[in-house]
Amino acid sequence: MSSAEIRAAVASIGLVCLAACVNDKLPTSARVQVEGSPTAPLELVVSNNFLVSQGNTPDQRQTVPLDADTIAISGSFDRVFDISEFARVFVVLRNYEATPESVRLRVLVDGSLKYDEQGVLADGTDLHFVFTSRSAF
Repeated sequence: MSSAEIRAAVASIGLVCLAACVNDKLPTSARVQVEGSPTAPLELVVSNNFLVSQGNTPDQRQTVPLDADTIAISGSFDRVFDISEFARVFVVLRNYEATPESVRLRVLVDGSLKYDEQGVLADGTDLHFVFTSRSAF
């Protein structure tokens, strides 16, 4: 094999590798499920357009939605949200009432379970989840 043929073969392999990296499938949907029977409405916020500011520790991380769907939940909930524009999702389920409510929050991204937590929410406490195409926290 000549050096020109070797260079062509290496270039072809490089292009195939580059195409594989570029064609990583970004997520397009987030399914949000809430289970429970709250006596008062809970607040569900879902956004795919948000900022995350990092503090000095991971506990100081703050997520700020730039736009969001805010929904009052008074029972079980199951909806698919389009996240194709930014390939990420922020979900928070919050109880502003003093009455404790036992709930379960699940988030599936493109059908893959990414978050599944149960908790008792009361007086401003929440369950929250952030997913980006690079990480979940």
